Formats: sequence, structure tokens, C-alpha cells
Amino acid sequence: MSLINDFKIKFTNFDTSKVDTNLPQIIDDYKYYYGAEYGSNSGDNTIILYLLAHLYYTYIESLISAETPKIESSRSVGKTSVSFDTSIMGKGNDDAFFSSTVYGMQYLRLIRKNISMYYV
Repeated sequence: MSLINDFKIKFTNFDTSKVDTNLPQIIDDYKYYYGAEYGSNSGDNTIILYLLAHLYYTYIESLISAETPKIESSRSVGKTSVSFDTSIMGKGNDDAFFSSTVYGMQYLRLIRKNISMYYV
């Protein structure tokens, strides 16, 4: 399968016609953040898909909806409102950028599993 088809299968919440139109514009951008090639193995594929979902939502969906992505910090049931975390104080630049979407947060979780210590 192709990267775009895999993206649409994994992230069914995105409008597929918008994905077909807009994802090709940013599809190569993942290489600037993550060094593996799509198709090399399933672990890298998953990481790349979450990274692209974050980039897609951040750059494309937010432009389409004219809305700034926010981190939902609480949700309520009934008449109570939803709150969003807009603070980025105390976070590194990458953490602040990737923490702005659930896809970016999952990307960070996945790549941190790949980071390990080497004893010399």
C-alpha cells in the first residue's frame, strides 16, 4: 500500500478527499523530523504516520478551519465546558510543537521508546 492509503486507513477522522488533495503537499516534510524511510519497517511506518498526522493537522486542518490547534486539558459531560491548555512554559520547543495535537504527543511517545542509553 501507499503512504497516503495507509494514512487514510489509520486516521479515519480526516476527510479522505481533503487528505488526497492536501497530504501530498507535506508528505516529504516528515524526512526533516524523522530519518527513516516509509516502508522500511512497521515501527518506523507507525512513527511516520503519526508524525504526518500531526503535521497534516497542524498545517492543513488548522488552515482549513482557521482554528489554532489546542491541547484539550479537560472535558466535561452535560452543560460544563471544555478547557484547553494554551501554556507552553517549561516545555522544550519540540515538546511544545508536538504537544499541540494528540498525533504529535503519540509521535513523541513512540520516538522516546527508540531513545536508549549506551554504556561505554
